Amino acid sequence: MNQRFVFKTIEEKLTPIGGMTAVGAWIAQTKLNARLNAQVLSGRPKPQIPNGDVVSSYVGLLCQGKNDFDHIEAFRDDEFFQLSLGLTAIPSSPTLRQRLDEGAQNPKWMTIIQEENTRLLTQAKPHLQEITASGHIPLDLDVSIFDNSGSKKEGLGWTYLRTMGYAPMFAYLGKEGFCVAVELRNGSTHCQKGTPAFLRKAIQQAQQITSNPLVVRLDSGHHSRENLAIFFEQNVNFIVKRNLHKETPESWKAIAQEQAVVAQSMKDGLTRYYGKVTWWFVLRETNY
Repeated sequence: MNQRFVFKTIEEKLTPIGGMTAVGAWIAQTKLNARLNAQVLSGRPKPQIPNGDVVSSYVGLLCQGKNDFDHIEAFRDDEFFQLSLGLTAIPSSPTLRQRLDEGAQNPKWMTIIQEENTRLLTQAKPHLQEITASGHIPLDLDVSIFDNSGSKKEGLGWTYLRTMGYAPMFAYLGKEGFCVAVELRNGSTHCQKGTPAFLRKAIQQAQQITSNPLVVRLDSGHHSRENLAIFFEQNVNFIVKRNLHKETPESWKAIAQEQAVVAQSMKDGLTRYYGKVTWWFVLRETNY
């Protein structure tokens, strides 16, 4: 079968990044650019390329799955990229790197970014699937190990997964996984270090986005009296996996045999116990 190919020249401009229009539209729903432009960095009172343009350009890269600063060079002359994101100018790779490094030294930048992220989610009113009949929405917090072995990046540390990298903390709202808070941490940082403040912030951010009751879920690395006190303080439900570091399997077997409501014999000769136990603890000590 003979095939014929016909090639034609067209005047229209084609782009593989049509989705940037949606990204730009969402950014426009926030005050991100205006608030970042109002921040004066040391040594840059009036930068040629505004702070908001720098951050929006990098957001445009991230939305394409590109995180290397050098990837911006492919869009320096891309009119569609610039118009979609509402940029006055597109930064070069060195400008992108240097400005973000400088911005990282200013704690107000991270505060602005997280507050505008919350503003965007609040305005968007995303559908959040309830996980209980009473309408609870899950708020999951955990450390996620980034493996940067072989690199020489600043702040690398030996993680609990035995790799060199980072151990950032994330907070995700709903089964859909909307990120409401994030904190970059050295790889060797213990998962509980700084978590109480992060936990309080994540809960407050989530409560701005949804009026449904929350249920916070954490793994055993965060089984801490300090964290539990925050749950009662913020009046939220929680599920925290118990840390068995100082408890033996034998002690739990004895509890199961004593407290079980149902004891089910399994085909492999083992016995499965069903039941629950309750512990009461003092959130804080008071001296009289």
